[in-house]
Amino acid sequence: MNTRVVRFVLTSLALMALALSMTNPLLGDAQAASTTLRMSATSSVVGGKQVSITVQISRKAPTGGAKVTLKSSNSSLLPVPSSVTIPAGKIVASLKVTAAGTTSNTPVTLTATYSGSTATKVVTVKSTGLQTFSAPSSIKGGQTVTVKVSLSAAAPAGGAKVTLTSSNATAFPLPASITIPAGSTSASTSVIAGAPTANTSITLTATWSGKTISRKATIGKYVPPKTPTPTKTATPVKTATPVKTATPMPTATNTAIPTATFTATVPAPTATFTATVPAPTATFTATVPAPTATAVPSKAYFTLKLASGSTQMTVGSSVTFNVCYVGTPTQWETIIFNISDTQVAWTLDKWSYNVQPGWKGSELCTTVTMTDSKPGTVQLVVSSQSGNLATVASDKITFK
Repeated sequence: MNTRVVRFVLTSLALMALALSMTNPLLGDAQAASTTLRMSATSSVVGGKQVSITVQISRKAPTGGAKVTLKSSNSSLLPVPSSVTIPAGKIVASLKVTAAGTTSNTPVTLTATYSGSTATKVVTVKSTGLQTFSAPSSIKGGQTVTVKVSLSAAAPAGGAKVTLTSSNATAFPLPASITIPAGSTSASTSVIAGAPTANTSITLTATWSGKTISRKATIGKYVPPKTPTPTKTATPVKTATPVKTATPMPTATNTAIPTATFTATVPAPTATFTATVPAPTATFTATVPAPTATAVPSKAYFTLKLASGSTQMTVGSSVTFNVCYVGTPTQWETIIFNISDTQVAWTLDKWSYNVQPGWKGSELCTTVTMTDSKPGTVQLVVSSQSGNLATVASDKITFK
């Protein structure tokens, strides 16, 4: 057979095969089914970090793209979308997903499926552990300080409740626990040191998921702040009501007493005697007491107003309050901020505020921001450490 005949036969066979592939849907499906799928992903990750996933097919995606189905064996720990589409004419698509926190190393199997081909990849989500516990090593008696705990990765679902203890709760009263919200890596709280009569060494500990971190600290002897002697304001002198002038008595007129004449029959000559009697004078004195002034004592107290937000809030949002000390303080006052319900997962941006003697106007005001990460109803409660001022509370704030 010559070369021209062979070429003609081969060309004819190729045209027949092309015609069959266009007219026979079963043959087209067989070609699609022959597409192979591969998947790659980061082999390990910690909570809060991302995993890179890539899917690849062996031939270019058709018009409209190639929709690859995805599935995770633990969607709460490593969630993936239901599918990813490889664009038309391309063979690769990539995406990133974020792992949640966990208290133990957990393998998660990712599965990709396209046109009958399946690919899997195992990703290990590593455990989250307590990483740091920070607190000052030297603290003055009565001083407000911040303690902070942090994790090696994001806190798991429900948050990480870290237990706190103090070897001397009188010298340094730590709260029983502090909760790191789910997805976060740290949390902090403010603590007011006690008032020991001598320098006191203590041990502070933080414990979570089987791990404990300790810190040594010294609480210094409490020295009360010097209270300046207030300058007394002189009481203004009240003007006394003028004394009424007594009506003068009429001037007595001296009336001459008639001369008495006595006649005696004696040999001697008659003697005449004249007596003059002066008129008496009268003196009157009127005394009017000056009225006494009654001092009106001043009153110092708190005002508490909602500055931003409302009484109905969404979980995770924040409300801000304006807190003012009304009056002029004559001694140091430490204003304490707290929340009415300690079981709700809340946080404050500050826990206390010092007001100094002689402060006025804006110096006596501060703002406090409250954030709640769980549903519930709470109130901001304001009081003074000395107990000299009445406690006040805000309107109830409901987080939904």
